[in-house]
Amino acid sequence: MKKDKRIITGEKVKKTWAYRKAERLSDDYRNEPAKLVDLIARATQKAQGNVSERFKEVKHSFFVFLRLLKSYSKGDYRDIPWKSLSMIIACVIYFLTPLDFIPDFLATLGLLDDAALISWTLKFLSEDIERFESWEQQQKDDTDELTALDGETDKNNETLSP
Repeated sequence: MKKDKRIITGEKVKKTWAYRKAERLSDDYRNEPAKLVDLIARATQKAQGNVSERFKEVKHSFFVFLRLLKSYSKGDYRDIPWKSLSMIIACVIYFLTPLDFIPDFLATLGLLDDAALISWTLKFLSEDIERFESWEQQQKDDTDELTALDGETDKNNETLSP
């Protein structure tokens, strides 16, 4: 069966000049936490815009990427290979590039290439993403446990000894 060349895939997007440029820039962001924090803020602002229902799952995945990058930038999460981290950063840079494979000014169409790249990156890095989400859940569980213990301390008006 012959592949339809009109279908936009993450693999096709990765071959574009815009993605290759994003790849080259990713190391600068990976090595400079302040620059990475700014990238995350800009991406968060753009991603919070009105996105059609078709892209809801991709939007969720993209926010997982952003949470991972935020945890990395703060030094909280480091259990990710540098190549995987660079791919996620390149994906975010590409998302912020207005003139890419399909220019963003073409309304919903302009997000097709971004969605394809995000989906492909998520699939390609699924083990790294699952490991991060497990770590993230463990952090939440630990925080919830401490909050519950703190509530018990307040209720009993006494302190817990180690």
